[in-house]
Amino acid sequence: MSRLNRRTGIVMLPMLFGTSASFIWHILRLRLLGYSVVSVDLYEGKRPFFFPYVAGPKASAAARTELADSIDDTRLEAQISGAAMFLRATGSNRVVLFGFGYGGIAALNNSTEADAVVAWYPHLIAPEGSRKAPPDLGTVTCPALLIFGEDDDETPGSLELALRFERTSLSVSVLGIAHAGHAFADLTVQGGFPSPKYRPKAAFEAWGAIKWWLRCACV
Repeated sequence: MSRLNRRTGIVMLPMLFGTSASFIWHILRLRLLGYSVVSVDLYEGKRPFFFPYVAGPKASAAARTELADSIDDTRLEAQISGAAMFLRATGSNRVVLFGFGYGGIAALNNSTEADAVVAWYPHLIAPEGSRKAPPDLGTVTCPALLIFGEDDDETPGSLELALRFERTSLSVSVLGIAHAGHAFADLTVQGGFPSPKYRPKAAFEAWGAIKWWLRCACV
C-alpha cells in the first residue's frame, strides 16, 4: 500500500440498481489498492422495487427515468457531503467522488465536495421525460475522468458531448472504450448474472486507466 493511496479517500456512489454485487466488488478493488473507501446509499436503506421493469428483461427506459426522478437529490447531496467530511476527518488529504450511472451524475453535480471525480457512463443529456437537469460540466473545476463505452445506447450523445467539452476544458478527461456499451464494467446488476452487458476486456482496460489517472490526479 503506497503512502499516496493512504492519503486519498474515495466516496463511492452506485448506479440506480443500488449496492449490487458488482458495486461491492468495485469497493473491495479500491480498498485492495490501498484507498480509504466509504459508500453512499441512494435509497437510505430502503430497497427500491424495480425488478423487472427497470433492470430485467422487461426493463423500460421510462421506468428507469421514473426511478431516477424519485431520488431525493438534496438528501443525497447531504450524504455525499457527510461522507467527504468523514474521510477528511479520518486522515484523507484528498477526496475522490467515484460514481456509476446515476452515481456518476451525482459525483459531477457535487464536484465541489471533492478534489477529483470519476464518473462511469453518466447521462450528460437528460433522458426523454426526465424532470431533472443533466450535470453541467462547466461547473466542474477539479480533475474529472468520464468513462463511456463507445457503443453505449443508453446515454445517447453523452460521449460526444463529453469529448467536445474535453477539447476546451482543463479539468475534464474522457475515456471512450471500444466494443463496450452501458454498464460494461458491472459483472452483475439486478436481473442477471453475469450481466449480458459485462465486457471483461473493456473493464480491465478502464480500470487500468483509472489506477494511473487516480495517481496523477491526486498528487
